[in-house]
Amino acid sequence: MIKRLLVIGGLGLAVGALSMLRPSLSEAATTERDLEAQMPKVIQGLHMIPSATNPEQSYRMPESTYDSLQPLGIVSRVFEGGKKRFDAVLIAGDNADAFHDQRACFTAQDWTVLEEKVVTVDLDRGAAEAVQIEVEREGQKALALFAFRGPSGKVGADFQAMWLDFLWSEVKTGRVQEGQFFRVIALHPHSTEDELRGFAAEFIDKTVQQIEADLEERDE
Repeated sequence: MIKRLLVIGGLGLAVGALSMLRPSLSEAATTERDLEAQMPKVIQGLHMIPSATNPEQSYRMPESTYDSLQPLGIVSRVFEGGKKRFDAVLIAGDNADAFHDQRACFTAQDWTVLEEKVVTVDLDRGAAEAVQIEVEREGQKALALFAFRGPSGKVGADFQAMWLDFLWSEVKTGRVQEGQFFRVIALHPHSTEDELRGFAAEFIDKTVQQIEADLEERDE
């Protein structure tokens, strides 16, 4: 019991010290422009719809979302092709607090979450868990999905696990870490769970591939 308390106490001191040193440990952080380059513009043959004010995004999240999450950046893109239409959002942050309110980008667009469940998404590197939810806006129901990616690179549905990933990664490396949040809403009528998960899988796979390529280049 005493040994366990000493370990917990030591970890608390390490986290406290790291929190005080955090600003000085920060390196060149990812920017929203970096995220725009990392997120694909074509997913499953569907092309993003550019906005008139920024060709790299379909729309901008409200400032209230930025104020609430304090992210490194947010990219919002609507993809369309044939009868299919998806709304995909990528958020990056250098601490777990940037993802503390997973539903912020839903409520920012006036969606109400009706129910949720944990599902499996087949990624290039193996199966990963994600949260699939049903949302409603102005009487219209839609399927949506979101997942986290912590500093270790693991994609999952559990916010607590992602928070611990940030904690341990920073304690072990003594460096500020980054993670991502992926969110997809199927906007076309009669969309299926398989369509949603297939689109989300390619979105995550392509984005992660570019993120890792950028990190390798940064570390050279």
